[in-house]
Amino acid sequence: MAEFTTEPIRNVVFLGHSGSGKTSIADSMFHLAGETTRLGSVTGGTSDSDFEPEEQRRQSSVSTTILPSPWRDTKINVLDAPGYADFAGEMLCALRVADAAVLVVAAPSGISVGTTQAWDRLEERSLPRIVVISKIDRENTEFDQVVDEITEAWGRKCVPIQLPNGAEASFTAVGSLITDSALQQGDGAELYERLVEAVADTDETLTEKFLEGEPLTTDELISGLRSGIASGEIVPILAIAALEEIGISELMDVIVDLLPSPNVSAARDDSPEIPEGAEANLVFKTSADPFVGKLSYFRVF
Repeated sequence: MAEFTTEPIRNVVFLGHSGSGKTSIADSMFHLAGETTRLGSVTGGTSDSDFEPEEQRRQSSVSTTILPSPWRDTKINVLDAPGYADFAGEMLCALRVADAAVLVVAAPSGISVGTTQAWDRLEERSLPRIVVISKIDRENTEFDQVVDEITEAWGRKCVPIQLPNGAEASFTAVGSLITDSALQQGDGAELYERLVEAVADTDETLTEKFLEGEPLTTDELISGLRSGIASGEIVPILAIAALEEIGISELMDVIVDLLPSPNVSAARDDSPEIPEGAEANLVFKTSADPFVGKLSYFRVF
């Protein structure tokens, strides 16, 4: 088993309304990371995240599941939390130990009640986050329309950093507004300007450069995004079709490159105060397993 220091670890909670596609994304990441040889299915009862009999019967999450998904020498600990309000306690426990969040919005339905509640919880904790628009490959979906809904609800700090190459059945890939110069000058020019403006606002030097009309480099965009996400000034928007694993590797890259490690979150105002040289372990979940007995999960601070 690979050993990881604190820096190459990402503790990320998946939130959103029930049925938004959180678990399918978590299953796809687990599969793409090579932790399983077959892609799990919620509707087929083979999900690696929703493995409890009650979850298989409901075809929805009842408890928080942890799926460690190593990617590019980084260990991504996915905490897949339930979306139903009945199981809000599971979501709150996962929030307590996460360093960042992925908030999932289903393209066909847009922002639902559970999604709004999850956003409010993230705002209360000032937790860094990204928004993922899922199910882009479904009928009657439009990326731009959902982006507009997100921006209207949560502000212009929510900025796309990707563009889908199509809609519904023609959606087969995502392009990066950060690195793809063709998108920056083509269909995504307006969104690219929004992205650059949002990044420039995070740093006085970048603001001055932006106002003088100088282009920001890719490294400056990435660095600005990283700091802007950590401070809550920027919330990137991504696109995904989890069942086809479209956009999954790009999501994992974003988690590794842009979301904070435990080292960064340790400096947050709401992090536990640990005396020098001491250690604290927080038990955030206890479950009864029929094969091994009682299991307690804890976060090491």
